[in-house]
Amino acid sequence: MIAITAAAVGCSYVNPPAMVITSPIGGANYTLTDAQLQKQLTTIAGSTTLTTAFTGQSVQPYTNEAKTVYNPAFVTGVLTVQVQLSAVVDEAARRGITPTAQEKQTASDNLAKQFGAPDTGSPSTTAVLAAGATDGAAVLDAMGPFQDVLISYVAIQSAFEKSVTPTEEELRKVYDGAKDRLQPSACASHILITAGTPDATTGQSAPGTDAEYAAALAKANDLEAQLAAGADFATLAKANPGDPSSAANGGALACVSKRGSYVQEFDDAVWNQPVGVVGPPVKTQYGYHIIKVTKRGTPSFDEVKDQIVQALSSDAVSKAQQAAVQKAQVTVDPRYGSWDATKGQVVPPNGAANPTQPSTSLDIASVLGQSGANGSTGSTDPSGTVDPGAVDPGAVDPGTGTGTGSGTGTGTETTVTSSSPSSTTTSTRATGTGATSTIPQG
Repeated sequence: MIAITAAAVGCSYVNPPAMVITSPIGGANYTLTDAQLQKQLTTIAGSTTLTTAFTGQSVQPYTNEAKTVYNPAFVTGVLTVQVQLSAVVDEAARRGITPTAQEKQTASDNLAKQFGAPDTGSPSTTAVLAAGATDGAAVLDAMGPFQDVLISYVAIQSAFEKSVTPTEEELRKVYDGAKDRLQPSACASHILITAGTPDATTGQSAPGTDAEYAAALAKANDLEAQLAAGADFATLAKANPGDPSSAANGGALACVSKRGSYVQEFDDAVWNQPVGVVGPPVKTQYGYHIIKVTKRGTPSFDEVKDQIVQALSSDAVSKAQQAAVQKAQVTVDPRYGSWDATKGQVVPPNGAANPTQPSTSLDIASVLGQSGANGSTGSTDPSGTVDPGAVDPGAVDPGTGTGTGSGTGTGTETTVTSSSPSSTTTSTRATGTGATSTIPQG
């Protein structure tokens, strides 16, 4: 085996290209010279962030303390990423997806900004860049021909994902196979007539007196009579904002997918009261509630359709990318390894001291400081059905009780955000509205 040293480019003869990727669409081949690879390795090895993004957290760039010999798994990881992203960019072009100049400029600016950020394993930016590099743009330049591939990949990623769209038939097939496992949900609206005076500092109400509860019940009975006479529930809820967050939404609360989401009296009404009927006033530690259950049962196809689209699209994109990579025609200088089309990887030379393979995809999300373009999605199980329970319920602002965005999950979750000796305040996110409520949790 030939040791791949960190100063292997000063030879008197001309080395063959480190790697050549033949274009599957008749475009220019991707050719990476030996000198260009060495510059890439030097730059990436100098940054913990870049090393992790290109090869995975478990791969060390060097095999010796003097840092003069590269780890074969590090080298093949860097080469593998270039094959993978080149294949995806070519496949996108085959589908008619090419980035505009503006999209590439935006992607380049974002990459340069993140590549120039302080490294997680080093004290300063300049300490982790290649010799002569002073900013993130210089890191991009050090990538040689991979610079354009990387920028193009980031620029077309969203459009490529959208090009892999499941059909309505596929979506319904997944729903039909998973609906028996969906947790039933219950949705309700309420009007709260408080008993007790809210604390000026905390906003929490002390336990009401008998007289206060009696007054609250009288008002609740009056509102119930108005509803029976044909008054609009949402209008009355907005006019009686005992629970300001839900009142602003016409009294609508977040749907819940399990019993015990609220204090017992309120929870019993939500799960047992007839759907579509305004029930009698329900007494809790906060006062009296007029409750109308609007829906209860298994979520419909339309309610979970977006989630299924996300899950199927993610799986389809992964398969499309894998297929593109496996079709790639790659020639690698034997000193650095060889291309294994079955694995979709450049593998180290036979007899390499450390043949452990890195991760097989560039973690662009971590480089860009992102968690994904569209947030969390449901997962897929081996049977190919979506697990609708694996949904991020979304973040809420416990200060205002307002959800950060519209929900698309199977059932809306309830998240406890703060507690006090007298009650627990909850912030919940309503499916499709982002509305939240301060109804106490049990």
